[in-house]
Amino acid sequence: MTRAIVALLMLAVLCACDSTQPQTQTQTQTQTQTHTRMQPQHAESAAPAATKQPVDFSLPFDHYRFSRAEQALIQSALDRETARCLKRQGIPAPPAKPLPPAEISGNARRYGLIDPSAAQQYGYHLSSDPKATQGSADQRVSDCEDRASQQLLHGVPKVDRTWLDRLNFSSADRSAIVPGVQRVTADWSRCMRTAGLRYSTPLAAMSDPRWGLDAPEISPDEIAVATADVRCKIRVHLVSIRAAAETKIENASIAAEPARFADIARANQQIVAAARRMPAS
Repeated sequence: MTRAIVALLMLAVLCACDSTQPQTQTQTQTQTQTHTRMQPQHAESAAPAATKQPVDFSLPFDHYRFSRAEQALIQSALDRETARCLKRQGIPAPPAKPLPPAEISGNARRYGLIDPSAAQQYGYHLSSDPKATQGSADQRVSDCEDRASQQLLHGVPKVDRTWLDRLNFSSADRSAIVPGVQRVTADWSRCMRTAGLRYSTPLAAMSDPRWGLDAPEISPDEIAVATADVRCKIRVHLVSIRAAAETKIENASIAAEPARFADIARANQQIVAAARRMPAS
């Protein structure tokens, strides 16, 4: 798959989140914060009870990114076109590529872990391996993927998606320093201390090197900290407060350069339409 299409699809899953994404300045700072080792049963009992919380939420920039359904449509169209190209050469098509894990799509981990069920099962780990979406090492397959991408993008005006990437990460960083968000983050930190945990921010908890997120093992301590983390977010309404602050930031960015955003929206619509037009078999 060409870099252009990879960028298009990954734009839909960009978030200021855990180790699956490049670190922002805020993340780098939070990783330097102190933490204390705790007893899992203490965190489990002392943290406030969880209530129902959405596991994803919307922000204004989402309108300029591909939805998960659109990602699936585009990926399916590319897979079919790649298979046709390979068939003409007498080469069997590789298995269809999976989408990036749902838990890193949208904004699910933009402010750290927010899913109580995921915290209890996987801690801060992902439930599936995002590396499964990587491209083929077979040059013949790569060439056919490139042709499929070129066909999909034919006639679509080029737009500056790296600019939107930068705004996307910047809005997350800027929302972290809004006074109301700083207050609710301090409330979250105090809530965590009732469970015997000392983290200054949710990203500091998630990026604790003890979790070894590149390794498959999930420790009881990780499960306990992640569970307390999500419960405290729910208790202090961290996600809704920070999302409201970031919504204002993103709306201001859109209002400042409406033409550039409109260009991206039109290009996205054209790509989705092209994917729908690709033959079914």
